[in-house]
Amino acid sequence: MDQLMNRKIGSFPKLRSRRTVGKVHSFSVFPRMKLFAICVAVVWLTWFSAESHLPLHQILSRRSQDLATEHAMMMEFGDSDHNGRLSGEEIQNFFMYFINFDFDTAYSAANRFLKDGDIDGDGSLDERELVPTLQKYNNGR
Repeated sequence: MDQLMNRKIGSFPKLRSRRTVGKVHSFSVFPRMKLFAICVAVVWLTWFSAESHLPLHQILSRRSQDLATEHAMMMEFGDSDHNGRLSGEEIQNFFMYFINFDFDTAYSAANRFLKDGDIDGDGSLDERELVPTLQKYNNGR
């Protein structure tokens, strides 16, 4: 009884729950946050790296809703000199920076685009050549 009387007020013996006796539970909030951040990073990287391996028509249709939008986006973001024509270099830059192709894939896709769409043989696509080319790729060619 003397021991209880000499004890300071508010100093009670620490009680352990039966669940934690003899076990270490160190999975606190910070490791959970790290695990969540790692999962988000893995999903994000997988999503964006998987998109670069899709065919061109799937990427274009995924990024925009219809042919008019694709045409407007290619002319707005691809035509750097604003002359109404897309050269091979402008198409390649569009594929690299907007669709996230690497250099070689963008180069081959731009050459394929020019080969399929260049009717007059001047090495660039104007608006009347671009629309049928986009239609070919939207239909899964």
